[in-house]
Amino acid sequence: MADFHAIGGASATLRTLLADRMDFPDGVTPIVTVGPPAFSTKDVNPRREDPRVNVFLYRVTENAFLQNQQIPGRELSGYGHPPLSVNLHYLVTAYGNAQVPDDHDALFDDTIAHYLLGSAMRVLHDTPIVTEQLLTIRAPSGREILDTSLRGEFEQVKLTLEPLTLEDVTKVWTALGLRFRLSAAYVANVVQIESERQRTYPRPVGRPLSPLDPPLPTDPPAPGPMVYVPTLQTPTITDLHVVLAPGGAEQAYPYARVGDTLALMGTALSGLVTEVWVGDLSITAGTAKPTRVEAALPDDAQLQPGLVAVKVTVSDPHVPGSRFDSNDTPLMVVPRVNAVAPIGPPRAVAVDGVRLFTGVAGGETVIGRAVVPRESYANPSQTHIEVPLPDTLPSRRVRALVGAPLGGPVAFAVGPQELDLVLSGVAHTARPYLEGTLEPAEIAATLEAAIHDVSDAPGDGYAGARVALLGTGLAIVGGGLTNPIAFGGASPLRNQLGLGGAQPAGAAHAFVSGALQPLPTLSAGTPLVQATVGGVIADVAVPAAFASLEELAAALEAAMTGAGFAGTRVGVTRSQLMVVPGNAADVSFAATAADSTTVVELQLHGRFPVRVRAQGAESIDDATLELPQ
Repeated sequence: MADFHAIGGASATLRTLLADRMDFPDGVTPIVTVGPPAFSTKDVNPRREDPRVNVFLYRVTENAFLQNQQIPGRELSGYGHPPLSVNLHYLVTAYGNAQVPDDHDALFDDTIAHYLLGSAMRVLHDTPIVTEQLLTIRAPSGREILDTSLRGEFEQVKLTLEPLTLEDVTKVWTALGLRFRLSAAYVANVVQIESERQRTYPRPVGRPLSPLDPPLPTDPPAPGPMVYVPTLQTPTITDLHVVLAPGGAEQAYPYARVGDTLALMGTALSGLVTEVWVGDLSITAGTAKPTRVEAALPDDAQLQPGLVAVKVTVSDPHVPGSRFDSNDTPLMVVPRVNAVAPIGPPRAVAVDGVRLFTGVAGGETVIGRAVVPRESYANPSQTHIEVPLPDTLPSRRVRALVGAPLGGPVAFAVGPQELDLVLSGVAHTARPYLEGTLEPAEIAATLEAAIHDVSDAPGDGYAGARVALLGTGLAIVGGGLTNPIAFGGASPLRNQLGLGGAQPAGAAHAFVSGALQPLPTLSAGTPLVQATVGGVIADVAVPAAFASLEELAAALEAAMTGAGFAGTRVGVTRSQLMVVPGNAADVSFAATAADSTTVVELQLHGRFPVRVRAQGAESIDDATLELPQ
């Protein structure tokens, strides 16, 4: 620790440095002195002077930058007073002359002094910082140049040439009452003198036995006051991922289901208490780190499907009101689909999951391309819904009233026409307006419209009924495809429409494909499907290209008949293929070993994705339904 010896130690260091490192002219061995320039008779009368370099400390100033700074590393031992940090201002003056020979006026040449001043300035320029590693090179060599009073200090002695004006230098010599001599001004900084005033050592900061309850009389005294300083922080969310449950992968999209875990990334996200807010629902974080917070979405009634804002809140229970909120980031809470399974009759699919149905209007189920509105659900709840399968999806065991081929146009007499039908146990009479000579396609369209008009009650099969063409014959299918259908009585119109005879054996075992709109393009070079009717299985060729569904239906009928399925009839109902077998057996299709795509592209068999929507949020589960069942 530097004390009052520091200033003298700096001057002694300069003297040692100059004496050890200066270069001397030939035959000259100067000395280095410290102190004010001595009075010389040369100041009155010129005379010869011995060579000498004098270091004169003429001014001391306080260092403004370190005025109130403790010495680093020593302030922890107590509260004291900063050291006195000073800058030392020196004049380096060189002496030495020689008398000019044969000069009766006794003139003296100061060239030697100039040599010595240049040598001293060179030394101070080459050694701008005097460190403890600096050693003497003249005998006795190896000694430390830095004075013992300055060793072990944090600040080092730095030497800098100080630019002074001629007026400033002249004032120094005038104040000394001496003749002006050529000198160089240097400043040494920083030299620190530590204070000897007594340091103050505070009591150690203590912690009560309980941060919330006051101490009891029997508790030991605390060592000192408790200082509790909370950290001010602003949580920031930069990204939101979702870890799918159970055991799913982490996904980088903001769609989550009840039971999934939110993974929030950002900065300053954790504290003594870390909460994740999903809308108005507070969730205690399961994992809280400064850059990542995780929280599982609970099965709470407040958590409903839809878009919500997510944020992180950190707080300190020891400091009331110390709550810091992050920015909001959007999250879409979606229904969870756990399982789907076909049920019936009537044809439907049961969906089990979480948040499948809400009391707020809106919602639907998407099966493949078909959309079923929530108004059609049966027995809906948040965890279970029963969704009727749309008629546009593949179905087997389709019940139809199949007529004989009409052969061509049919002439109808003027007058009322009636046809009694029973669909799903409900009897009605259809009154089609058939007049004049009509083609089979015109007859089918008129009869279908008349059946729709008799009832609009959901579920009885009339509103969704359709009349298809099998070649030139008619086939009537009720809404729902598999609902029971029969004639309610005898009428002349039945015979005229070719429906008066006995029903073919396969009328109650028809097959309907999925909707083929737009017209599909087959990817296989040689399209094949495997057909099964009863116990007969055979590969059936399908044309690689066709201009219409009617053309495809005719080709498929010929191929199935040729493959051993005698009596099979294939037609088109709306944008779907309809296959009526020649015997009372179910029809099904599957992929062949050589072709796995055609059966799917013609929607004769396939797996259809199931999505449930509620309040604008759609499920993300990989749920599929295999059809037909």
